[in-house]
Amino acid sequence: MTFSLFSEEYVNKLLQQYLEKGQWSRAAEQYKKLIKLHPENINLQLRIAEVYLKSGNKKDALEYYQKVADHYKGMDNFSKTVTILRTMLNIDASLTHIRTKLAEVYYLQGNKEDMWAQYLLAFKHLEEQGFTTQAVSILEEVTRLRLEDPPLLIQIAEMFLERKL
Repeated sequence: MTFSLFSEEYVNKLLQQYLEKGQWSRAAEQYKKLIKLHPENINLQLRIAEVYLKSGNKKDALEYYQKVADHYKGMDNFSKTVTILRTMLNIDASLTHIRTKLAEVYYLQGNKEDMWAQYLLAFKHLEEQGFTTQAVSILEEVTRLRLEDPPLLIQIAEMFLERKL
């Protein structure tokens, strides 16, 4: 079989060779070519994220994982969205905006306990970093959700009082 330098078959053949050899950066370049050919293919986006992570390129890995998470959330596939967001937090636990997105998905699933746990982790991280205004905005967001959960609302009120907010 003969391959054209730009054919999809040739790109796939190179990709497999690079993956087998652990040449992650080269594999990522081949994935980029395939993504240009098939931008709607979410599996390619997921694979390139994994390859970037293996190569140590966390920034690009997170960028592609975010695209995958947004895709799944847009399709109301919350279980896959949670999986991808948790993967992102395993890469970098300090990503407060990812924690709040995860909390939002938990809310959409009706999982108030995990929602609150993620909002609380985001709040504490921001507070520790000295970002009090952003930390308070997280508590305000939780109160805007109009949760019918008196113990949670009491806990939030106590947090405001303890910090004299």
